[in-house]
Amino acid sequence: MLLSVWNSNYRNDFGFGGYPEKPSSNPKMGYRKWKEKKAMLLLTDHRKRVKIDMDRDTRLYSAPVNPPNTGWGYTSGRDLYMHKSRSGKNFYYIYSWSMWQGTESTFYLISEEEAKDFILEKACCFGHGALDWTEIEQAKNLFGDDFFDENA
Repeated sequence: MLLSVWNSNYRNDFGFGGYPEKPSSNPKMGYRKWKEKKAMLLLTDHRKRVKIDMDRDTRLYSAPVNPPNTGWGYTSGRDLYMHKSRSGKNFYYIYSWSMWQGTESTFYLISEEEAKDFILEKACCFGHGALDWTEIEQAKNLFGDDFFDENA
C-alpha cells in the first residue's frame, strides 16, 4: 500500500523539502556534494511525519546505475531504505530515481510486507539487478535468518 508520495522538488511552509533534480547525469555519483541539508519528511497514512536521511538510513537495496556496455538498460531504478524512528519503529521507503532530464526523483513509504516482497523480487534477479551479499545479510538480520528459505 502506498502511504505517501513526496515529490523531490516540493517545498512546504515549514521549510522542509526534498532534493532538487540532480545536476549530474549520474543520480548517485556526486549527490552528496550537491544535496540540500534540509529535513526530508514523508507522511504516513495517519499523518505522522517520518524524517528520512539517505546518508544515515539503512540502504537495503541499491539499483544498478548504468554499468558499462548496458546501453539504456539502467538509466532509472528504485532503491529501498529503512529508517528507524525515535520511537524505535522501522519505516521503509523507496527512492525512485532516473537519469533522464525532466524526470523527477520521488520518495514514498511502503509497508514492511511490501519491503519484504521488494527484497524477494530482487532475490530472483540475476546479473546487475541481483542482490549482493551485503544486501542478503542485511535482509537476514532484519527479517530473520530463514527469510530466504523455501516455504512452499
